[in-house]
Amino acid sequence: GTLPPAPPGSGGGRLLLGGAAHHAFRVEDAGQGLRQMAAVLARVRDYDGIIFHTYERFGVPVERVLETGIPQDRKAAQSYFRHLIAGGNLEGLGKAWEWVGARSLADDALAGEYVSILLRQRQYGTAIDAWGRYLGEKKGDYLSRNSLFNSGFESEPTGCRLDWTVQPVNGAAAGLDGRVPFAGGKSLQIRFAGAENLDYRHVSQAAVVSPGRYRLRARVRTESITTDQGIG
Repeated sequence: GTLPPAPPGSGGGRLLLGGAAHHAFRVEDAGQGLRQMAAVLARVRDYDGIIFHTYERFGVPVERVLETGIPQDRKAAQSYFRHLIAGGNLEGLGKAWEWVGARSLADDALAGEYVSILLRQRQYGTAIDAWGRYLGEKKGDYLSRNSLFNSGFESEPTGCRLDWTVQPVNGAAAGLDGRVPFAGGKSLQIRFAGAENLDYRHVSQAAVVSPGRYRLRARVRTESITTDQGIG
């Protein structure tokens, strides 16, 4: 029921604050306990897991934690979000995502983690809605006229499954090129070493679509491709 010893140089005052928070929870002053725990989170990262487990042990709802028990700090907010991911709390994750998004505390990595979880849970509509709202103006024609995000390779891949994934492979190198764009300012260049014929399929993107008819369209320019089959 107590915090472990403070790490060297972290300041004993923070440890005392954590102990006071535990006492506040025990005497049913949850608001005071949450405020004190939030103060610890704002100052030092070492106790994140202990504090989040304390919230769960005392049955503090996610909404109350977000309201009082988490500082409006990117590192603390993302740490709590990933704690909810590890615990499989999907309902809490949704509430936390709204809270994080409203305060601009998310980044590409966190958004990608959340989207991946939603896709694994087959919550496809929620996944594309969360991704689109996170992107804001950066989404371009995504979800309006195009089911693919960043379709023209105008920005570096974010790591999200609903963005391009470029897998490294021996014998080829892929990256954004600003010299030969079709539209906009960039394109994807894939350069082959030429030592072997590759079955290259290492650029991909997941898309959420509804049943129906779709038109798939791509622009490709080649130079010095010498295989007997060309490209397909």
